[in-house]
Amino acid sequence: MLSETEVKRLEELSEEMIKEIENTATSAEAAVVYGKIGRACSRALAQEAARSALRTTRTQHTTKFQSARQTCLQARKGGNGTTASQPQPAQGQQRRA
Repeated sequence: MLSETEVKRLEELSEEMIKEIENTATSAEAAVVYGKIGRACSRALAQEAARSALRTTRTQHTTKFQSARQTCLQARKGGNGTTASQPQPAQGQQRRA
């Protein structure tokens, strides 16, 4: 995971490479190298953005599942008098008295 400072530096470096490529005094060979550096920066930034999006999505889904589980447990407690410590038998099984 990249720090905010690293992300900012990669963004700045990418912009610097664009300016160097656009510079008419830059040789063709240097422009190729600057392009490679710029693409490497862009790739690193894209990977970091993907990791960040994945973390955010994972957190949102985890929260939704936890909320759904709590709702289910509360409905069981209030609806038919059972508690989390008294699980219902699996479907197709009968309780023994």
